[in-house]
Amino acid sequence: MESATQLTPGWYQRFFAWLMAHGNAKYESEISDRQRELFSDLHGNVLEIGSGTGANLRYYPSDIHWTGIEPNTYIICIPIFSKKQKE
Repeated sequence: MESATQLTPGWYQRFFAWLMAHGNAKYESEISDRQRELFSDLHGNVLEIGSGTGANLRYYPSDIHWTGIEPNTYIICIPIFSKKQKE
């Protein structure tokens, strides 16, 4: 059985990855207060499925242990991880 990711054309996965990394700024600014409120009480281990570009990392408390899974291989979170560590 093939997964949905395997059935999605590669060009779409690349486009979606680019859109998430570059076209999301306005949306993120509009929902940032709500996300900060929702994530502020998290503790312990957090598993984020579909972590994308790591946009939620800035809202998690610093004392959590975060694990992210992203099925789109064109989305790379490495720059976000290093940014989070510097904050």
